[in-house]
Amino acid sequence: TDQGITWLKRAERIPSPNSIAFISSGNIYLGCDPLGLYRSDDEGETVTRLDSYLFPLLVYSLHIDSADNIYVGSYRGNLYRTSNGGISWNHIFVDSVLSPIVAVTSLSPGELYVAGSFGGVRRSTNGGISWQNLGLQNRNIMCLAYDEDGDLVVGSDSGLFRYDGTDTNWSSIGLSQFRITSILINNDKEIIAGTHNAGIFSSTDKGNSWIARNTN
Repeated sequence: TDQGITWLKRAERIPSPNSIAFISSGNIYLGCDPLGLYRSDDEGETVTRLDSYLFPLLVYSLHIDSADNIYVGSYRGNLYRTSNGGISWNHIFVDSVLSPIVAVTSLSPGELYVAGSFGGVRRSTNGGISWQNLGLQNRNIMCLAYDEDGDLVVGSDSGLFRYDGTDTNWSSIGLSQFRITSILINNDKEIIAGTHNAGIFSSTDKGNSWIARNTN
């Protein structure tokens, strides 16, 4: 509650959470390996495992869009969606090349992007009915995010790439010597990239230059 100066320990004994997402009501969803999906309705004090036919599939990625639809990316290139908080699920995508689905994001509830390790990026503009291959298969993708212009930014084990929505053209935007494990684009249009063992970097000019934000 103080921008990360101090931290409170919340729910314990959650089996290896590897993704987290929030809906507008404040509920927290945790994707875990190997025991599926959990939800907290009390800011993390307690968690409940969501029992359904989907789980205990390995949950590698979570995304919640502006309409509070929840997307789960799982093993063997499967993508699932729920519109009622996890009561029921729809299987909206499968591509074994994208195994596992490591990142999911959306520009709107109907425009979805998914990525898998070495499987590239897929896009749907009709809520998951059909999908387009956007390329980038030769990169180990770790994360996805949108910048202020609606361009897709991808973090990989060889830096960051940008897609501007035309054909399958990708542009490298730096940090190619680092493995990018997370991306955040804030309200000031600053791209913040987390790396594996190299700290945090930020850019205020769409990736043309980067500043190390590490502190001792």
